[in-house]
Amino acid sequence: MVSTKLSNANPSNQAVRPSLKERVAALKALAVRAVRLDAAPPPEPQPNPVDWYSPPPGFMSYPEREPMSFLNIPEGLRLELERLRNIAELEVERVVEMTGENVHEAMRAGIESRMRRRLRLDGIEAALAPEVPASAGVEDYAGLIYYEDATGNARRAPVAAWINFTAMRLYTVARQEMSRQFNAQCGGLDEAGNRALDAKLRRELRIDALFALTFHSHKVFEAADLRRYGTEEEIAAAAPEIEVDPVHEAIEAVRRCLLDCVAAQKIPQPPGHIDPLPEQEAAHTALHVSLDALKVTVPTTARGCAALARFAVEFHASEDFAVDEDERGQQHLRVLDLIARSPALLRPKTTQHSPPSLVDQIDFASASLEDLQALNDLSDHVGTFAYALVWTGRCHTQGWDESKNLGDQYNAAGKLMRWLGDALTDVETAANEEARRRRPTTPCDRETRLSTLAATTIGNGDPDEIEAFARDLTAHAEAARRGR
Repeated sequence: MVSTKLSNANPSNQAVRPSLKERVAALKALAVRAVRLDAAPPPEPQPNPVDWYSPPPGFMSYPEREPMSFLNIPEGLRLELERLRNIAELEVERVVEMTGENVHEAMRAGIESRMRRRLRLDGIEAALAPEVPASAGVEDYAGLIYYEDATGNARRAPVAAWINFTAMRLYTVARQEMSRQFNAQCGGLDEAGNRALDAKLRRELRIDALFALTFHSHKVFEAADLRRYGTEEEIAAAAPEIEVDPVHEAIEAVRRCLLDCVAAQKIPQPPGHIDPLPEQEAAHTALHVSLDALKVTVPTTARGCAALARFAVEFHASEDFAVDEDERGQQHLRVLDLIARSPALLRPKTTQHSPPSLVDQIDFASASLEDLQALNDLSDHVGTFAYALVWTGRCHTQGWDESKNLGDQYNAAGKLMRWLGDALTDVETAANEEARRRRPTTPCDRETRLSTLAATTIGNGDPDEIEAFARDLTAHAEAARRGR
């Protein structure tokens, strides 16, 4: 009997299996494929897709030539401005050095100033410090203006506050310049000469006008309204107010600012806020401005001298520092200087009369426009010639030296020519002002008036005066076209 194995009878055990030779061949093929993959070269790198000349929004290519990176626009502008500033500064130094060592300092300073303007160096430096405004700018919708306060910080305030602040700054600068010029020119002058020099500088630097605008603006505007709209009877009946000592108003301005500072310190701070509030900064800025104005205000009366001395002691006791303390810690010297320069301390002149004024000897109101034009032109020519003679040797003492104070070396002829030049300058100014007040109705008079005012108006450099003159000139041209 033949037996049959169960395993051979099972259909699932009958699957076809690869032979040993076939499996060895498959392993060899797999090994060859792996070796080929390992020996393949790496893929070539793709070219850089960045276009340095096409910066994304808000960025700029830097540097401009052959850029290598992108910078945000404010930072890029700052770096470019620094580069331009360095170039401009080197050019200014080069031009100034080319002038040589024998050039006068005033001429050297003028060349440097002109080069700075041509190279826009001041504008570049202002752009590098945007926190300090280069000039005031008005927000029309809010009636506010940006300006730099006394501490150098940018501030936004109403236009009226800026006008008052600017008037104070101008008054301070004008008084400092007046002191400088007075000290430089008063050597060798007697008391009458000192008074004349003081009056001349006050007139040229508009000291009284700036003081009135700063401390008595309401009175100035009331007087202007009266002259503009009042009748002749009202103007004649209005008695001029007695001028008070300017130091009193300057002292009161400091006192008001001190009270404002005390009130500002009482304003509660918001939670977590430790910096000074805007109201506190504004109060301290106004205090510094009022102190600067006080430091240049010379008392004109004996009571003003006493009031200034008492206030200096009062301020030191309450604030624990001197009202005129400078950066070197010196105290009370400026106050003493102001009191010493007060005209109240000058003895009245009894033995010598002041020289006569040519202006008082001329009736400008009755003069015609042709006469005013002649006075203006001839005073200019003769006065210029007199000033030129002052520099000749015949108007100086023997051995005079141009490097020293010329006023100390005038002889009698030099003093006469200097007085004549000043007197004719006053006549020229008075004739010009009288012509400015006239309102001619004939073409000939209009032409004479405009030709008289042309040189002085343009030479003064006041934009408002030049604009008003341009309007008068345009009106004259239109009237000429109409044959009037």
